Amino acid sequence: MNKLYLDTNVILDFIVRQQGENFIKAKKIFKQIEAEKTEVQLSILVINEAIWTIERVYKIKRTEYLQGLIDLFSLKSIKTLEIKKKDLFAIFKILWQKNVSFVDAYLFFLSQDQGQIISFDKDFIKLNAKIYQP
Repeated sequence: MNKLYLDTNVILDFIVRQQGENFIKAKKIFKQIEAEKTEVQLSILVINEAIWTIERVYKIKRTEYLQGLIDLFSLKSIKTLEIKKKDLFAIFKILWQKNVSFVDAYLFFLSQDQGQIISFDKDFIKLNAKIYQP
């Protein structure tokens, strides 16, 4: 069986619920995923792109869409790439608690055990992140 990789636009059409052909297709795809008829791979970068677009292009507040993403990514047939699925929920928790970007929350999560972040971004101060100082 071929691996299926979920693209940002499918997530956007489903979450933003734009009426039209793509919304109908996205809804059908997620019904198949929910019924565990289809297994998909999801990149952390796709999640980032979806969050960025929802917030910046569609101007939807995090409190209005984040639970929908959490519910969506809780489906057993969605497999995440780059990180473990349980780690994704830890990153979502950081997003709930702090006003930082998804990428910042992701890097902070990855750095918590033994890592440091190379950055000039002051948002990492909010997270008490370990910053690399040359």
